[in-house]
Amino acid sequence: MSANEFASCLIDYLTENMLQFNRCIIFSDGCTYQNRNHVLASALRHFCKNQDKTVEQKFLERGHTQMEVDSVHATIEKKLKGVEIHLTSDYVKVIKSARKQPEPYQVKYLDHTFFSNYKDFGNLKSIKPGKKATAPNVTNLRALKYTPDGSMFFKTSFADDWELLPLPRNDVIPVNGPDRLYSSRLKIKQSNKTTVLSSFHVSTCRTDLELVEMNFTFTIIARIVCLPHAHLIETLRYNNSNNNNNNKTRTTTTTTTIIIIIIIIIIIIIIIIIIIIIIITTTIIMIIIIMLKRAVGFHTLFGRGLTRRKPHAPSKMLDVGSPQTVRSLNQEP
Repeated sequence: MSANEFASCLIDYLTENMLQFNRCIIFSDGCTYQNRNHVLASALRHFCKNQDKTVEQKFLERGHTQMEVDSVHATIEKKLKGVEIHLTSDYVKVIKSARKQPEPYQVKYLDHTFFSNYKDFGNLKSIKPGKKATAPNVTNLRALKYTPDGSMFFKTSFADDWELLPLPRNDVIPVNGPDRLYSSRLKIKQSNKTTVLSSFHVSTCRTDLELVEMNFTFTIIARIVCLPHAHLIETLRYNNSNNNNNNKTRTTTTTTTIIIIIIIIIIIIIIIIIIIIIIITTTIIMIIIIMLKRAVGFHTLFGRGLTRRKPHAPSKMLDVGSPQTVRSLNQEP
């Protein structure tokens, strides 16, 4: 977004909201491309002189540029997550629904006729405080003030007093307003047309379709600024939904395949663990059996040697002195 687009949005906002006030203070970051340049200065000088207003523009210190408008951006970005955008009007719907309390954001849809050219408006070519080498640079400015008589004042520190900013000798603020920045819609470059048309159904597109890249910015009230080269034909059917469906199908298939592979791996691991458990259990049982067999054999072997034999019946001894023995001996021949 260039300084002309930003200046056009800011002047439009001041014109609509500053009618009942004579003095306004604008807080800006230090971006020289958008906020701190002669283009925006020319626009604010013209506004203050024609509307009889006083505007002070204060630049935030580096590293301390966070302000309330950042929360607006964060809210809108949060709302955009997961939302499919097919047309520029979809952004308008999303931004309006991003906040409900205290009230929805105000959204303004713009086209190429809205923007003005302040770059060559008047003869102010620089806002540097002086031409000497020792003069402060543009980045040293901490505040600028625009008065109804066309004068400009500056500060290099918020604690300083206002100093008059040197202006060209032939300085003139045009009475009439600036010219339009764009006389017609900007056409897309031929090198990029193929890429853009590939996102649409070719059967419903015109060969001379005027499409260019989109760009958005938000002012303090979070109004949407669609640049003039953001023209989009609403009647075209965007093919993004089909692409999203294909991507979702591919993602689902890939996820299913991964899950199946993981399940198979888990089953294989479980089978291996079971086999290991069976082998270990079998080995333990065999060891126990062998140990038992050895224990039983030991008791059998040594039990026989230790068992007491039954005593033999005593042999009959002849008592020579007994009468029976004498009688039996006498009877023998």
